[in-house]
Amino acid sequence: MVIVEKMEFWPSALIGFVVMLILSVLPFPGPLVGGFISGFLFKEGIVGGVKVGLAAGIFGALVISALFIIFGIAFLGVLGLFVGLVGTIALVVLALYNGIFALIGGAIGGLVAEKFSSA
Repeated sequence: MVIVEKMEFWPSALIGFVVMLILSVLPFPGPLVGGFISGFLFKEGIVGGVKVGLAAGIFGALVISALFIIFGIAFLGVLGLFVGLVGTIALVVLALYNGIFALIGGAIGGLVAEKFSSA
C-alpha cells in the first residue's frame, strides 16, 4: 500500500520547512510535525528521516540569518552589522532547537514510512 510516492531529499526538506513555518505559532509541535512530514515523504528509513528532518529544521534559520545581516547593513550600516550578527547568534540557538525536534520527527516519519512501505 503506497500512500505517497518517495520524494527527493531537498523537496522533502522544503515541504517540512514550510509546514514548520505554518505551525510556528506552536513552538513544540511545529518542528516535530515538519520533521515528521519530511521523513515520511523522503521514505529512507530512520537514518534518512533524521537527515532530512535536520535539514528542514535548520534551513529556515540560515535563510533568516542571512536576511538579518543583509538588511541590517543596508538600513543601519555598521550598527546594523552588529545587530544582524547578534540576531544571527539568537537564530543559531533557535536552529538547534528546531533542528533537534525536526530530527526526532524525521526519524519517526522515516520509521512510519518504512513500516507502511513494507506492509
